[in-house]
Amino acid sequence: MSSPGRAGRPKASSRETLAEAACELFLERGYDATSVADITQRAGVSRSSFFNYFASKSDVLWSGVDERIGQAIARRARAFGLQIHYHNRRPVAPMIADELGATYWESLDQMLARMDIISVNCPHTPATYHLLSARRLKLIRKEAYIVNTARGEVIDEDTLIKLIEAGDVGGAGLDVYEHEPAVNPKLVRLARAGKVTLLPHMGSATIEGRVEMGEKVIINIRTFLDAHKPPDRVLPSML
Repeated sequence: MSSPGRAGRPKASSRETLAEAACELFLERGYDATSVADITQRAGVSRSSFFNYFASKSDVLWSGVDERIGQAIARRARAFGLQIHYHNRRPVAPMIADELGATYWESLDQMLARMDIISVNCPHTPATYHLLSARRLKLIRKEAYIVNTARGEVIDEDTLIKLIEAGDVGGAGLDVYEHEPAVNPKLVRLARAGKVTLLPHMGSATIEGRVEMGEKVIINIRTFLDAHKPPDRVLPSML
């Protein structure tokens, strides 16, 4: 149970708000339109009815590598009737896998070739740079959608754009970009053509999320001043 937040709202962690942003993106891309609200208003149906339609349209989701965010997305996706498949450095605990009905794939390549919706959830490190490389992006089904609320550098953005333009990937929902703060003009054109949905890196932009980030900064400063190793250090290799 979540504790009350400001203005009477439930308190949401950055993990939960990112999960909700990811789900909004794959719902919008699943219907191949720019805005869920616009669709439901034009169609004269409720948002819940739209969700039910989407759940019947696509039934496979990939979620990995950050276990906490991936699990938060999976719980929401399962409520829409989607099957959960995931790749990770290791399988999640059996209790969690049973709760989510999740299938673990040891081979990322084999899994990518079979998914309808691919949700990327991992930090940017030297090991995850272009995790979805040109080779792996070409394994993805033509009808599939990619959702990225992690870090832009995790996907080979130029190849993704070319594949969407050629009709070899169904589309994408992006909250992050490889060369932020710049956004590739080709992505903007694809958004205007209804092929991708773009957000301005706002997945965690809630009052609760920002407060949580500020508290994390304070913890790191206090830990450093106490002559201990801060929990969230900047890695020299990432500068």
